[in-house]
Amino acid sequence: MSAETIIVQIDPSQLTLQQNNNYSLYLAKKVNGAFTVIWQSQGPFPTATNPVAYGPNNTFNIAVPSYMVNYSSGKITEGSVTDQVTGIPVVISTGQTVTLEASGLFTNPANGGATGVIAINNERQGNPYDVLLDNNGNPIFANSSGMDIGSATLTPIDTYQIWFNSYQDTGTIIASNTSKFATVIFDGTTPTQTISYTAAGTWEPGPLPSTMDLELGTDSQGNLVIAEVLVTFKFALTLAAATFLLSKFIDKFSSGLRPSSVTTSAGSFKLAVKFDTPKNRDILQAFGSSKFDEAVLSVLSAVKNEKNSVLAGETWELGNTAITVSR
Repeated sequence: MSAETIIVQIDPSQLTLQQNNNYSLYLAKKVNGAFTVIWQSQGPFPTATNPVAYGPNNTFNIAVPSYMVNYSSGKITEGSVTDQVTGIPVVISTGQTVTLEASGLFTNPANGGATGVIAINNERQGNPYDVLLDNNGNPIFANSSGMDIGSATLTPIDTYQIWFNSYQDTGTIIASNTSKFATVIFDGTTPTQTISYTAAGTWEPGPLPSTMDLELGTDSQGNLVIAEVLVTFKFALTLAAATFLLSKFIDKFSSGLRPSSVTTSAGSFKLAVKFDTPKNRDILQAFGSSKFDEAVLSVLSAVKNEKNSVLAGETWELGNTAITVSR
């Protein structure tokens, strides 16, 4: 199962203000055209019974369910999708490819497709109409122009809403007085997005403006600050992938933010990327670990998109980045 990641940065002044309001941070997904139920939440302060609380840098990891694909031999019109669908549906995830054979049967989906996209290799004559269904078999999109022989793509679009408000339990109906909120849309171009809540109290796409110096050094007390980004792969690493990550992965980073070491092995599902970094405590409090997370995700994506990539077909998720101080 693939994942979508939303990184939320909060300006330090607004962090204090929202905590003083005792507001929680909420995430909801648009379902059937509306935001109705709270999917995830983070409280203003950790407690013994609820240790998850927001800070200056926060990560929502959202598992993306599998979908189904099918086809129709007749032209699809609104309201008649279910009646028109004539094939046998096949379960598929984004990033996978499936072939619709001339007989009208689908092959088993294969990995290695483009991130966020479902690809159909159509071998059936007659311009069949491709249909995307949710994992319960309910049609959510139908192509009204039909498929030529060759490749066709379907891109599920996921839309999320993020906001601050008074406490509510996850899974409850969103209160009608929701005020300022951010909307994040995943359209298949990237599995990770960053948004920011600025000092002015507005939601903006991208990270907060950064004035930090990324050169190596120590914190304000002379201690070495270490950030370790943890990555979990969907598939066990091949020998070629592990060898590449251990020998050439570091060179893919920019000189301003380059890790000191990577740790993994053939057959492992894990990758640890360590930055011996000079961040002082004030900078960490203001910006958190997002700079490291974004650097690792960017390089992984670049490697995956290379021709004959050692990471072709892989997907991954970020764990919580560990920040430690070496005294």
